[in-house]
Amino acid sequence: MGEIITEAGEQPKLTLLQELERAAEENMSGLRVLQNTQEIEAAIESKPTRTYSRRGFLKWAGALTVATAFGNVLRQKVRGEEKPSVPSILERWPREIIETNSEELVKILEFDPRTFGFEPFLQVKNSKGRYIVHIGQIHPRPDSESQITDTERVARTQKNIEDILEKGKFEAIFAEGLCEEDKEILQYFKEVKETMFDPIPPDPKAWQELATAYYQVKEKIQGTEGKSWLVVLNYIMIEKIKSLENYFAANPSQMNPEEQDLFNRGYETSKELEEHIEDKDFYSSLGTGLKLFIDVKAEIYPAETLKENLQAFEAFDEYQRVSRLTEKTHHSKSVTGVQNELAKESDNYDKQIITDREEVALKLISQHPSFPAIGNFALIYGAAHDFSQEVEKFNLETPDQSIGLIYLAPLTY
Repeated sequence: MGEIITEAGEQPKLTLLQELERAAEENMSGLRVLQNTQEIEAAIESKPTRTYSRRGFLKWAGALTVATAFGNVLRQKVRGEEKPSVPSILERWPREIIETNSEELVKILEFDPRTFGFEPFLQVKNSKGRYIVHIGQIHPRPDSESQITDTERVARTQKNIEDILEKGKFEAIFAEGLCEEDKEILQYFKEVKETMFDPIPPDPKAWQELATAYYQVKEKIQGTEGKSWLVVLNYIMIEKIKSLENYFAANPSQMNPEEQDLFNRGYETSKELEEHIEDKDFYSSLGTGLKLFIDVKAEIYPAETLKENLQAFEAFDEYQRVSRLTEKTHHSKSVTGVQNELAKESDNYDKQIITDREEVALKLISQHPSFPAIGNFALIYGAAHDFSQEVEKFNLETPDQSIGLIYLAPLTY
């Protein structure tokens, strides 16, 4: 588009497109989840390509799922006895289950998850009829060769989760990747969509008003970790562009030359902005929980807190550092000391990335006002996580508020 013509003596201003190039550099990319031990080992051997912001995993929708399987023994039991054969889906995400007829679980859920590509398993039974329904979500893998395919599978699984949440009856819905401390900015984005974007009238000034609103919000969120939240703004922007395009296509109007010129210039700016938003697969980048919240289709509650969120990132980063150091000193005299450090970091990794976050999720669910109700509570969380130990511990400590656990395993992997 070139630079904007200014008055004589003034410095030329950046065009909206040039300004957007800066935003593109901030857009979320590159962080991908590690789904099993082999992928963790591969990631450890490779050098990190970028640093992370506090909630970089809003891009990977809670990507610190990073393979609970790494911290678990690969075992599969039916309560009290060894099970000779393992359902194939549980070979990837092993856990203890109670042998139960699937139709019984369908009655508890009041829908058949197999219709949406999920296999149900009962992990903790509850006679009161109160259950956490852990809906296992998956994330793109870090290897570039399978990135496109994985992204497609992730998007398909997230869409299936959306269908489950719309079909099922849940007392409340909780999502990995959202922190208690995010409530204020989440509400802000809901208001942005309703008060800054949706009221834009479909007239010749619409496209320019849309671009202006985009940059106003972008400037405001830059002070609140804009890198993490830019993907949300981009999603709202893309949806509004689609809405206006559909309206103008269905309702062509007569404009005078001045209005037509204003319309064309604004449309050009908005479309160039759209082209520079690299990641338009918002099912994958936002995750179902956040997407539904922004769409005002469901009330979604955080399943994490900032403290544990930060600790998980730090533990993952430290584990990678020590692992790379172990590789470098493999044949040196210092290998024993480094391996001892690695063992220590492995314990921290398991605790801070897995156990602590699972305990927080269960605590937030149990503190929700609707928790005393008899019914199902949806928990969108990484498929590798296993909440059975946390649920059993909670039931021992608070038997009057006991809850069961049903795991929905995604069949797309």
